[in-house]
Amino acid sequence: MRCSHCGREVMPTIHTKDSYTVDYYSLITGNLVPVILDGTETGEGTFQYYKIEQITEIITCVSCWRNPEIKKKIAIEFGEYGLGG
Repeated sequence: MRCSHCGREVMPTIHTKDSYTVDYYSLITGNLVPVILDGTETGEGTFQYYKIEQITEIITCVSCWRNPEIKKKIAIEFGEYGLGG
């Protein structure tokens, strides 16, 4: 995998007995389509959720994650949830 911003190859998370090292963050996004489930026959009521179609994964390496300009771009494009909020 490569960083979507700078193109650097990223490494998987390394877990040790006492710690872990993260080299990238992954943001899953795409077109949202509302899905409505009708459970009125069973007495559960109607339930709505959003399904992601045409999934896009944005990979951000730790170096780019520390860059204020890239964090600002992510916040503008994906809102607070893009920054883990």
